[in-house]
Amino acid sequence: MAHPPVLNFANDTGGTTRTGDVFFDADTNTIGFRNGGSNVLHADNSGNVGIGTSSPSQKLHVNGGQLQVTNGGTDVYLNTTATNSYVYTTSTPFDIYTAGSSRVRVGSTGNVGIGTTSPETTLEVKSTGSSIAGLNTHILVSDETAMAANVGGGVLFEGNYTTGGDDAVFAGIKSLKENGTSGNYAGALAFYSRANGSLPAERMRIDSSGNVGIGTSTPDTILEIVSSNPILTLRDTGSGFNNGDATLRLAESGPSDTLGGYFDVRLDASMLKFDFTPEGGSVSTYMAINSSDGNVGIGETSPAGKLEVQNTSVNYAILGTSNNGHYFESQSDDNTDGFEIYQQHGSTTTRNSFIVNDNRTGSKSAAFLVRGDGNVGINTSSPSFPLDIKKDGGAATLTARIYNEGTNAADDAALRIRIAGTTGSSTIFFGDGDSATVGRLFYDHNNDAMITYVNGSEVMRISSIGNLLVGTTTGTGQYNGTGSNGMAVNSAGQAGQYVTIQNETDSNLYLSKKTGYTDSRAINFAVAGSSVGTVTVSASATAYNTSSDYRLKENVVDLTGATSRLKQLEPKRFNFIADPDTTVDGFLAHEAQAVVPEAVTGTHNEVDDNGNAVMQGIDQSKLVPLLTAALQEAIAKIEALEARVTALES
Repeated sequence: MAHPPVLNFANDTGGTTRTGDVFFDADTNTIGFRNGGSNVLHADNSGNVGIGTSSPSQKLHVNGGQLQVTNGGTDVYLNTTATNSYVYTTSTPFDIYTAGSSRVRVGSTGNVGIGTTSPETTLEVKSTGSSIAGLNTHILVSDETAMAANVGGGVLFEGNYTTGGDDAVFAGIKSLKENGTSGNYAGALAFYSRANGSLPAERMRIDSSGNVGIGTSTPDTILEIVSSNPILTLRDTGSGFNNGDATLRLAESGPSDTLGGYFDVRLDASMLKFDFTPEGGSVSTYMAINSSDGNVGIGETSPAGKLEVQNTSVNYAILGTSNNGHYFESQSDDNTDGFEIYQQHGSTTTRNSFIVNDNRTGSKSAAFLVRGDGNVGINTSSPSFPLDIKKDGGAATLTARIYNEGTNAADDAALRIRIAGTTGSSTIFFGDGDSATVGRLFYDHNNDAMITYVNGSEVMRISSIGNLLVGTTTGTGQYNGTGSNGMAVNSAGQAGQYVTIQNETDSNLYLSKKTGYTDSRAINFAVAGSSVGTVTVSASATAYNTSSDYRLKENVVDLTGATSRLKQLEPKRFNFIADPDTTVDGFLAHEAQAVVPEAVTGTHNEVDDNGNAVMQGIDQSKLVPLLTAALQEAIAKIEALEARVTALES
């Protein structure tokens, strides 16, 4: 290895004591400065300069000390230790510049300014902002946690909570994603505060639609407050009722987003007032409640009684007494049109009667009456029953109606008729001029059956287990031909049948198509909502169809070997036990099942849980494909034989 050229420096005239040198290392292409035998500075061939290191990795690499820049008595230091890295200056302020302008300034008190050289608080940001998501933004806080609901950037606020200077988080504000759906950036803003002994908890939220929730994270309205005992307080700063008004205002918008008409609920001079101010008009007090005695005034701000109703032209509501009782009467301006609610004294029967009189025609008539004996009359003053409703003659209108105007699933209309015992009956009678009971809807509580009577006789009932019986009272025996004529719909499929219709003279079921019909189906059979067969009719015929469309089928192959299978069928002649005088041709179901299983239902010698036989059945139309294929095979053989005979004869 060649010795690098070296320029030595000595501190005596003889040059025998070397104090420093400048050298060039040809192996590493570096130039260095040494002092007292220690490397001070190195410059390599890439232009990197090292102070305190012989292998600089940057344009200026300082090792083992701090970097000091001095100008006119102002020093700036850059230093790093085993635990800290920092920049500091001996004078203030300290600025960070870009493009010749101060962008960040740290003042003498430690205040930091971004975009300002005179920060007045610990951190002050000032700029024209940047548009992000349509907002003019000065500070952006971003959470890089993986996407999920309730994830987003936040800001915490903390301070000392002990005399020893220990810090704790007191509150926070957090932006969050409202849902876990990728691509959906609906966001909300949540506000947190902290109770002693617990972590910060959400207290208020503004959701993506602008609704504000206090005590709830899912507000359904513009403002929703949820608490075990929610109280909303509006309090003026004055002391006493006469020093300022606490007001809740409900307003409409006027033109160009101005204030339109509005209602005020206002606490004013010991009165709770309900005011209305029309758009561009003056205020009117519609109702007032006196805080000292609870008196309520409608149209009157100084009510003299518990309720006082006034009109500017005439009293239109009167609460009074007479020799016969107490009354409340509503009158028109001319005192001839209105109604009267009356509590009447009188005989034992009518004493303490409650009467609503109709005064619209100028003469009183009882529109509604609750008599002392408990009878209630509507449009009659002498009710003969607990509820007696009378309708005057005239055009056909409803005498009574039960109506619920709601449209939700839970908005029901109901009429309840109930007895205290369990063996009586509940009845609705339908009467006319000939009979007061010509029709009845009758509930037998003893047997829990609902029974309908028409023209004095039972025509239909629903039994306690849900069976519907028409023309019969029990349906017993209809399954074996011994019961009464009629129809039974059995909710539990009694004796394996859900619907039975029986009579001995006419058709049990009559299905008819109206002239000009467009759909030929008389019966449609379905499984799980899909049609599997129909009975169709025409003007002269009936067809029994099972589903057979090619679009319903797969794995379709030609039927082969039909002749050998057909030969396995064993046709028989027999009579049915129930009809000994009639001999027919047919098959035994279990024998045919071995050859064409799809033609037979049930299992050979099957019985139910009670030991009763469950009979097999056969659909002989299912044999047609086998017969057709066998016939085609026979025809093919015949044609082949005919061809051979013809060839021999020629």
